[in-house]
Amino acid sequence: MAERISLEKLLNTRDLAGYRTSDGKTIRPKCLIRSGALAGMSEKDKEILYGEYGVRTVIDLRTGLEAAEKPDPEVPGVKNVFNPILDEETAGFTHENEDGEGVDMLEGFLKHAKSLNGHPEIYINRLYENLVINEQAMKRYGAFLNQVLEAEPGAVLWHCSAGKDRAGMASAFLLTALDVDRETVISDFTASNEFLQKETDGMTALVRSRTSDPNLEKCAEILCQVHESYIRGAFRIIEDRFGGMDSYLENQLNFSREKRDRLKERFCI
Repeated sequence: MAERISLEKLLNTRDLAGYRTSDGKTIRPKCLIRSGALAGMSEKDKEILYGEYGVRTVIDLRTGLEAAEKPDPEVPGVKNVFNPILDEETAGFTHENEDGEGVDMLEGFLKHAKSLNGHPEIYINRLYENLVINEQAMKRYGAFLNQVLEAEPGAVLWHCSAGKDRAGMASAFLLTALDVDRETVISDFTASNEFLQKETDGMTALVRSRTSDPNLEKCAEILCQVHESYIRGAFRIIEDRFGGMDSYLENQLNFSREKRDRLKERFCI
């Protein structure tokens, strides 16, 4: 499995180097990097990502509100691309009170968790359905694949907020386009739980300190993690509605076999 890039402030940043394709090729090192949000990275983190790993393109998959609250660093020689997979309403969350004023991260998280009435699986199922059938999501994921293919020389990094849902599906589509097998794609998806364990523990502890509701604490834990059923369910929807991933990539995401071959030629050895 891809190993976490050792950074001071970012927990879920990893190089997809080494994954094998169906024809025996492997993804090149320091080319394709998935991550959580970049805001708050240390100077050392910048040196590692933009220096050692040579990141020259950053693709932000978050909503406009998320990007405005915690913008990506502006680094000379690095192209920042804003490509929101979903809008705030479809994504199912907001960071504002009824009066329109912003709230802190924990308060916003608690508000979201409480709104689920102890059933986070309903929100999660709807989220992953939207990630594969929503018209904006399909358009944006197609744009993402083309942005990676046409990126300037150097490593490409993509991220959402935690780097597990929207970025997780982006990685799944990209790896599938490179002909990486399904079980490897799923293993890469669920690996976020390991990399985000510290963040999950921290959030559940904060929720515990703010509320005595064990159901809310459990809900928070679920929202901070992923499960293989999420991505398997997304793949099942694609197979049922669109005839499988090959058809989906070509017809819904506008990423042809010819583009997939070019992608492999550029990023695999």
